Amino acid sequence: MASRFYPLPIEVNQTLVELGQRVALRRRLADMTQAELAEQVGLGISTITAIERGEQGTSIGAIGRVLWGLDILSDLDSIAILRADEPLLLDRIDEIPKRIRKRRKK
Repeated sequence: MASRFYPLPIEVNQTLVELGQRVALRRRLADMTQAELAEQVGLGISTITAIERGEQGTSIGAIGRVLWGLDILSDLDSIAILRADEPLLLDRIDEIPKRIRKRRKK
């Protein structure tokens, strides 16, 4: 089966680029080169460069390592968090299914 490539929505691409710019700024504020950060977190310089450019093929694990290396991993934990201002959702948390299965069309 052939692999399909779907381009990222513009908003997603822009957000990744902005994230990469912020990571690069944090690295420079920590007075680290890309090589030093790569060595510290066990990644290649090309992966650090890809993250800082906001390239879409970078794994979440690599991003997590970099955030850890820059001591900002806690920022990753705030993604998609359930907030106290979502009372209807929080009240129904136990009712949310563990899996969503769709029936196949015949």
